[in-house]
Amino acid sequence: MLLKAGLSTEGSAFGPGARTNGGDTNLQATPAPGPSSANEVVTIPQSGSGATGRLAELNGRIARNPRDVDAIFEQAELLRSLQRPGDAASAYRHFLAVAAKNDPREADARAALSALKK
Repeated sequence: MLLKAGLSTEGSAFGPGARTNGGDTNLQATPAPGPSSANEVVTIPQSGSGATGRLAELNGRIARNPRDVDAIFEQAELLRSLQRPGDAASAYRHFLAVAAKNDPREADARAALSALKK
């Protein structure tokens, strides 16, 4: 990658291994440390961005408060969108068990649960 830089720096904002030679230069950077051998395992955290990260967050909220109807309903909807019908059905049943009888999402949960049974 070609980078236009007007300064000559060592250890700039690009990291301690970044070097520029002034003017129009190529940026050189020391690669981030990684596995030292082909047999070394790199662990990727479960949480993160996207649906799987959001699901991990919801699971944590529900573990801390099994009556968190907002988290349970969102979990059910997310599981259904991820094509996990058995898990989604369990989450909808959990929602229906703990939600207030006048919760406006109750009809949606019942309809989704019925559709999942087909």
